[in-house]
Amino acid sequence: VAFLRTLPRHKTVTLDTIPTAENLAIHAFTLLDHAFSETYGARLHLERVRLYETPNNWADAVCGQF
Repeated sequence: VAFLRTLPRHKTVTLDTIPTAENLAIHAFTLLDHAFSETYGARLHLERVRLYETPNNWADAVCGQF
C-alpha cells in the first residue's frame, strides 16, 4: 500500500466482487452508462464495454445481459 501512494496520480479502487475481466467490464459499463445517461439523456446509448486482458482475450459487458 505504501508503494502505491508513491505513484503519481494513482488511484486504488476496491470492489465488492472478485476483479475478473468480466466483473470489471460490468462495473465499467455501469459507471459509464450512468454518466452517459446523465450527460446525454436519450441522445446517446451505451451498448457494450469491451475490456482486453491480452490482445486475444477480452470480456464484454453488453446492455441487458447482466
